[in-house]
Amino acid sequence: MKRTVVLTCVVLAAVAAVTTADTPPSRAEGDPKQEARLLYLEGKFREADELLRQAGPEIANDVTLRMQLADAAQRSIKSKTGEDRRAGLEAVKRNYTTVATAHLDNGAAVSGAILAAKELAELDIARKNSDGAKAQATWALDLGEKAAAVGLSPEVKAALGEAYGL
Repeated sequence: MKRTVVLTCVVLAAVAAVTTADTPPSRAEGDPKQEARLLYLEGKFREADELLRQAGPEIANDVTLRMQLADAAQRSIKSKTGEDRRAGLEAVKRNYTTVATAHLDNGAAVSGAILAAKELAELDIARKNSDGAKAQATWALDLGEKAAAVGLSPEVKAALGEAYGL
């Protein structure tokens, strides 16, 4: 009987020690890239972008990270419709633009930014905001023309064609 009471006390003391000990930091804590990815998966685009700005230009302009963030934003808006897509589309456009600015020869980034701007223009048209739609379309065409100076990949040609159709 005494042994059971002693073992129970030992187990309770061990459990108490574990629960009162400091919890270990999460894997993302201290790593702004990982934190930004997690925030994007949660749909918190502005918070993630602010975190990247605070992390400095080396991290904020990381092309690989920006491609991953654009992909995460695209995944987050797949199930959404209408105005619910706007924040995600802006995030897609912002991240692809960062990549396209650094590498105009990156067809995926250029076409992704153009198509996001086209969808944003369509949302503006639905809201009867012709000035906003015109600004998005003009921006998309300007980016496409800059990319044309480097050479157009088939995906950029297709995206540019859709933007011209708008």
